[in-house]
Amino acid sequence: MAKKHRKESLDALFREKVLLEMLKIAGVGMWTYSTETGRLRYIGFADTIHRHDELQYVDPADYLKLMNGEDLQTVTQFMADIHAGRPPQEGIRYKIHGNGEDFYLENHVVTCQPLGNGFYYLKGYVKNITAQVMEANRLCIEKERTEQADRLRSAFFAHVSRELRGPLNRIEELTSQMVHAESVEEREECFHRIQENRRMAMKIADALHAVSQLPVSTYEPYHSPMQLCLIYRDLLMENGYSHNPEDGEQEENANFLSLLFS
Repeated sequence: MAKKHRKESLDALFREKVLLEMLKIAGVGMWTYSTETGRLRYIGFADTIHRHDELQYVDPADYLKLMNGEDLQTVTQFMADIHAGRPPQEGIRYKIHGNGEDFYLENHVVTCQPLGNGFYYLKGYVKNITAQVMEANRLCIEKERTEQADRLRSAFFAHVSRELRGPLNRIEELTSQMVHAESVEEREECFHRIQENRRMAMKIADALHAVSQLPVSTYEPYHSPMQLCLIYRDLLMENGYSHNPEDGEQEENANFLSLLFS
């Protein structure tokens, strides 16, 4: 009989150790709470503030001191619902601060047992979701930056495209003037001005094409299109547009970007 009892005790100890190891790996803590006594018991590894391998009593008031703002309101309302015997079905999320760290937690009620006289005994678990929250925040910021970069890209190209229409319209006007010119001098003047505007249009088109080849990751979302023009001038120069002594045209194109909106 003693042998059987010893075996059952060892089995229970083994199950407890396995459970603790699983809680540690999952970053989970288990808790019980009596609304009659106000006693909160906890065991587990949801944070480094209450990390213990044995059940401990936690003062709810001390726990609330680890929060602020909306998180404090969320947990206060959670406890009010618990005392009323109507714990939320979906659980709650909140942040606590301790040991120099922020922890994002998810708290769920598993059972809510009436004790009579309006009191309840509850069991639940709390899970560390810090990694998931931080990753979600990172993805959200990355998405916002990408969307801002796309908007900036569109604004930049729209601005440059409007600039491109200027010399093209002047070429059309000068071509009409050259056709109706009454002297050779007038036609030659129109021709030279057409050539100047054609070169201007080609510079804008070349700069626009060069900029379009740059990856979106080089965009700074908080710059205006005019500032972006200067940034792209530097980017083009870094990519060899101003370091080829045999090709002054490329350097001229790179510098032209900085003058485009001046």
